[in-house]
Amino acid sequence: MVVIAGRLTRDPTCRTLPNGTMVCNFHLASTKYYKKPDGQRQETTTFVGVVIWGGTAEYCQKTLKKGTPVVVEGALNSSSWEDKETGKKRTKVDIKASKVNLLEWPSKNPGGQDNSGSAASCPAENGLTPPEDEIPF
Repeated sequence: MVVIAGRLTRDPTCRTLPNGTMVCNFHLASTKYYKKPDGQRQETTTFVGVVIWGGTAEYCQKTLKKGTPVVVEGALNSSSWEDKETGKKRTKVDIKASKVNLLEWPSKNPGGQDNSGSAASCPAENGLTPPEDEIPF
């Protein structure tokens, strides 16, 4: 199990497979902040690919865009292939997500009232509850 927080680096890329299942791909930028022994503040950003299937992919297509802060829960997945140009073996590790949760909610609720300056409303109250489906492997 992997849990990671970050912001989308671009809008999700989604497609529907011939069997009707939707799949979405996106990348997260997750930044770690720390202090060096000399007290100087440092930051390191890691970029992680995410793949999500089914109803949750549909939720992601409707609600996520570049810059959206999310928490992703899932499993690491490794894939390997031979680069056609160089002939070298390539490997990629990404996350097969089972859950995606927004870290901030839309600034307006469905009634058009502005939520700025008040506590963020729950996504369920805004009709944005992600489905609880399983990843079809």
